Amino acid sequence: MPKNAHTVANLTDIPAPAGAVRLANWQRIFSLDELHRWFYGTSRDIGYGVSIVIGGHQNSDGSIRERFAYVSVDNSKSDGLDAAALRVLACAAIGAADELDALGNESMRSRSPRTIDQRVARLFRAIA
Repeated sequence: MPKNAHTVANLTDIPAPAGAVRLANWQRIFSLDELHRWFYGTSRDIGYGVSIVIGGHQNSDGSIRERFAYVSVDNSKSDGLDAAALRVLACAAIGAADELDALGNESMRSRSPRTIDQRVARLFRAIA
């Protein structure tokens, strides 16, 4: 094991990221040499089994690897969204974007606009 690798035992004093309400266990997610953990923040439930959740990954030095929002859909409760529900989702997405900006949206600042455009295009193809 590399000398800079951490063990779970010596990471107990790493504080939770700002806005985190739940933390996962430290794991070797991105590299066998380094531990990271998922964190979960605010969840905006719009009804219909749909919510927008702030989350991300924390590095073992306490810094944030990335912070993002994702749409969570419980298919057992959602048959799709009508126009009114889509408007609520859009408002929730704007609120999540504002929260990411306030917390420091590390992941989006490091990605090229082309990569972001490709992800958005894939998202819209998936829901179309």
